[in-house]
Amino acid sequence: CGTLMFMAPEIIGDAAKVPHLAAMDMWAVAVILYVLMTGDGPVQEGEVKLFAGQETLAKAEEVLTKALSAGAVEKASPEVIDLLKRLLVIDPSKRITAEEALKHKFFTIESERTLQATPGGLKKQMSFSSRSRKALEKVQRSSRKVTDDGIADLDTGGLERIVSDDEGDHDAAP
Repeated sequence: CGTLMFMAPEIIGDAAKVPHLAAMDMWAVAVILYVLMTGDGPVQEGEVKLFAGQETLAKAEEVLTKALSAGAVEKASPEVIDLLKRLLVIDPSKRITAEEALKHKFFTIESERTLQATPGGLKKQMSFSSRSRKALEKVQRSSRKVTDDGIADLDTGGLERIVSDDEGDHDAAP
């Protein structure tokens, strides 16, 4: 059962008797990533049957090669293209695992090029998130200290600075 576009090659055709494997989910992750990037699937419904038999696997490989060189994909970062190439692998034993994918440079790299390609609104949101994180760290440092005798006095210095900073921001409002 499932949508053909998201089905891993090993579940199509006679191979459908194989047990569900994590590698099948990684194929679906690749399809979702590809759809988010391009608005279309890497494999069209008419091409799915190519993945069903050994005699058509060469053509299936061609379909994937073509999908990975499509215009929208070529414009993407080298990191996401590399991740897709490691996810959209016909042989499930050679497909990247979830653990490996999470360690992939697409998820771990923090490059200026990536930030430059980020839309302005998202850059502002990222900046706000950074400020929010710093404020949260101040609150955590200023939180109550627990001792053996109970709760010690509240260190409010950091909180007072945060509140006064916030009040200063709102003074300009009508």
